[in-house]
Amino acid sequence: MAFLTEDLLAVCVNQRVFLDSPAPMNTDQPNSKVLVVDVKTGRLVASAALPVRKYIGSFHAVFGERLAVLSATGLQLCTRELRCAAAMRGPGPVFVSPQGRRIVLGGDGMTRRAVFDVDPVREVRSFENPSQFAEYGSGVIPGDGALLVSQGVTSFAIEQPGSEARLIQFDRGGSFIESRFLNDDMIAYLNESSNSVTITKLDGSWLRRYEVEKRIARASFQRPVEKDSASTNRATPFGTHWSTSWTSTVRGQRICSECE
Repeated sequence: MAFLTEDLLAVCVNQRVFLDSPAPMNTDQPNSKVLVVDVKTGRLVASAALPVRKYIGSFHAVFGERLAVLSATGLQLCTRELRCAAAMRGPGPVFVSPQGRRIVLGGDGMTRRAVFDVDPVREVRSFENPSQFAEYGSGVIPGDGALLVSQGVTSFAIEQPGSEARLIQFDRGGSFIESRFLNDDMIAYLNESSNSVTITKLDGSWLRRYEVEKRIARASFQRPVEKDSASTNRATPFGTHWSTSWTSTVRGQRICSECE
């Protein structure tokens, strides 16, 4: 599921048969049922059968009230009416920046990773050397104005145009690929062996560390709907808080006073 606006929710019914199936795990067949619903009125805005990979992270909201849908062909951007543009070729996975303005596509099977701006759609950078990300869980995470780029198994770089890259250290049990930008100035990353999540600013200054009660099985950072500060009549699906899907609870809810 993904919110396109405060009221429009896109739902992907992504089903397949696993028993005795010759299809690969990340097949995009059979086609998935995609619905766009106005949650305020209950009205069905659009529906379509689309090829969507049967894999986590194949369905995202992006800037301009659009969906980014990953299939075996590549990544398509679709309107709220589910009219889809030609695919950007790449095997996945897909990572999307907080405001949905930037996408990183590729990496599976030791393939190149490409960074795309969404509005207008254009490739702005690529990582052509697969050996740079040979370690499991390494890769590139997009922000709207910066990138997180893994550097081995214990560090990653914060890269911003016009600034020297800043190196962040984390423990060997961390999970870089679950790191996320929370907004233009904050990132969150995991230290799994110490059972904690750390919030820092892009300048590397530490804000807060949250302990978890048990070992993390999997975590992700998700962004709820928030009103667009520029207009009272328009909403975006991107907030400034974070939530987790851990198997345990996090001690503490507030990140800092800036998050309100």
